Amino acid sequence: MGNVGAHSFQWRYGRPLRSALPAFADGVTHYERSITLPTYDYTKALVQTTPDDPIYPYPRLDRERVGPPEPATYRLLVVENRFLQLLFLPELGGRLYQVVDKASGQRLFYQNPVIKPSPFGERGWWLGVGGMEWAVPTQEHGYLEYVPWDMDVVQENDIIMVRMSTAGLQSGMEVVATVRLRADESRFGVRLIVNNTTDQAHPLQMWSNAMVTPGMANRVGPDLRFVVPTDEMITHATQDGALPPPQASFPWPLLDGRDLAMPRTWNGYIGAFSPRPLPFFGVYDLAQDSGAAIIHNNEVPGAKIFGFSRTFDPSLYTDDQSDYVELWSGAQPTFWDNPPLAAGDQRSITTEWLSLWGIGDLQWATSDAAVGLLDQDDTHSTVVVATSRIINDATVVVSMNGGELVRTAALDLRPDQPLAIDLTVAPTLAELQVSINGLPVLPPMLFDN
Repeated sequence: MGNVGAHSFQWRYGRPLRSALPAFADGVTHYERSITLPTYDYTKALVQTTPDDPIYPYPRLDRERVGPPEPATYRLLVVENRFLQLLFLPELGGRLYQVVDKASGQRLFYQNPVIKPSPFGERGWWLGVGGMEWAVPTQEHGYLEYVPWDMDVVQENDIIMVRMSTAGLQSGMEVVATVRLRADESRFGVRLIVNNTTDQAHPLQMWSNAMVTPGMANRVGPDLRFVVPTDEMITHATQDGALPPPQASFPWPLLDGRDLAMPRTWNGYIGAFSPRPLPFFGVYDLAQDSGAAIIHNNEVPGAKIFGFSRTFDPSLYTDDQSDYVELWSGAQPTFWDNPPLAAGDQRSITTEWLSLWGIGDLQWATSDAAVGLLDQDDTHSTVVVATSRIINDATVVVSMNGGELVRTAALDLRPDQPLAIDLTVAPTLAELQVSINGLPVLPPMLFDN
């Protein structure tokens, strides 16, 4: 217990100390196994296209010829450190299939219980397998999520990099997705690169798209919230009649008293872009006590959210009632932007993902830490700091309107022990600042105009 001015505070670890994870003997390791998933027999229903088809030479799908689901076995790469386990499916689009937070036991991504061709995407069909896919070279889901990708694993001291690669059939451009995991961190890096090795320019869209359901329910619950630090969004597509048409802006998150950050309030699916580059964005599910933040550092041009609603028919993509939301990071601001990639040039985007739990309402995130608020009312609040790496002898400072409320003694911060600081004041987000060893992790403003 401490006293700073007229304000008392108490800091504590947000979870019992017994949940702290021991050091991982190998720092970071990888191994392969297999996974069996019920898979509709869609390959016999693929229809070869002709040069006058805009998706040529990628196939269309004759739904009448799709066979029933049968067990199919796929390669599964496992990469893990003390805090995270990452699963990859190279044969299904080179995707990052799942992320498991080993401290909480929670999963980050949606996992479709069946591999089923949906009617979505530019080809007229798409495999909503789950996890993180690489949407290249067009808008929506691209063309490459169903094809096998080459996979290489490189280990350098305490870092493992998983490199998935393929070449587009239309342009011949090389697509490379690299996921990096370092020992003793609960964050992982993602880099998507397209190399134009041809002798002419090609129009290009490139996005990473993650299908997210934090926790163990594998569906979007009523307490899931998008966290997008902007005051407006741009409609991509929607069934919600209160939103404006595509390419028009609307207020975020409140629209006519409705909190659009909560998908439970939607009257139909919503897809929307941020009008400006973001420092971060993410989701958090209070009931599951789990979420994620994607760090963009205002350097990634595109950020998009998508979700279904309670009125959407999940049988279009799955065989149960599971659903998900999507978080997109793009090399261009929207789906209406198709900047050409010149011959011999390269384009890339780099993001970092933080796996989060135990923080309450996610407020802000940087590469090193996230800040949340718990149990806030008119007289008190609890600020929770969750770091993405171990920081020894750290000093945490909480300020309100520039005036220091809390300065902790030196303590150890670690991903499996969120730090909770109980305050006898209830600052608004715009008033609150948090720093670790002098580096801000909660700025005083939500967004830059």
